[in-house]
This record gives sequence, C-alpha cells and structure tokens, in this order.
Amino acid sequence: MTLLKARVGGPVAVRVGRELRRNPAYSWVALGAEGEVEAWTVFQRYEDKEWSYTDCALLVLARRLGINAVFSFDHRVAQMPELVRHPR
Repeated sequence: MTLLKARVGGPVAVRVGRELRRNPAYSWVALGAEGEVEAWTVFQRYEDKEWSYTDCALLVLARRLGINAVFSFDHRVAQMPELVRHPR
C-alpha cells in the first residue's frame, strides 16, 4: 500500500487495499503486543542493516506463520537470512 500510495496516490492505494482486505484469498494477521516486542528485538539485533521497523515486523510474522518465501521488490527483504524473496 505504501508503494502504491507513493507511486500513484492515496486513492488508488486505498481502493486496492480495500479490495485485498475483502478478498478471501488473503489473510490479514495482526502483529499484536507480543509481535511488537519481537519486532523491536529484531530491529535492535540487526541495527547494522537498513531494515525498517516494518521490515522487522514482516520477519516476525513470517516466522510466526512458518513462511520462508515472500513476494517483494524490497532489496532489504533479500538480506533476511530466513526468507527467500521473489522475484529474485
């Protein structure tokens, strides 16, 4: 949503976000209080990386859900040792 908002504007990002949230093919998972603590731990542990807090939250959720591959154009995801980024 952030990339869409930056590239084509807020209205498009909101429309796409609404459509994705209604689509049963997608699962929306909240980070929650425990996940927030884990994300902060990851953020501190990898302070040498350019990972944002959101990047760290992605890694936490991937671990929680047993996901080892993600679709992302973000080069920082490719730095995460536990995740395979597609497209490479």
